[in-house]
Amino acid sequence: LAQSCTKQLPDAREQAEQVINATVAAGQTYIFTPPSSGSLSVSRQAAHFEVSEVGIGKDNSTSIYQYTPAAGYKGNDEVSLMSINTVSALGSSGGCQGGNNGGTITTTVSKTIVIKLTVTD
Repeated sequence: LAQSCTKQLPDAREQAEQVINATVAAGQTYIFTPPSSGSLSVSRQAAHFEVSEVGIGKDNSTSIYQYTPAAGYKGNDEVSLMSINTVSALGSSGGCQGGNNGGTITTTVSKTIVIKLTVTD
């Protein structure tokens, strides 16, 4: 049997979708700040909005999502966001003799975030 020597990537495959339930009062703005830094984009737009966009937080380094419902709208709405982060980790030689264990491996992790909004009075 021959053994193959390969670098082992960190466990950074695409993660399962995250679902967030949120309530926002009519005329108010809901702000979502993802738990990790990286880029954030709208992959499926909400249907009943005055504002539904990705922006930069007050610290000028964190992506945020803002939602303000359309004037007079009450009910349910939903938006899908894509969060993309770069992950770096020390590599492994995969158990091969003489392998270099000191290399850094960088990979991209994408995650879909679905925000289910309930707009109330």
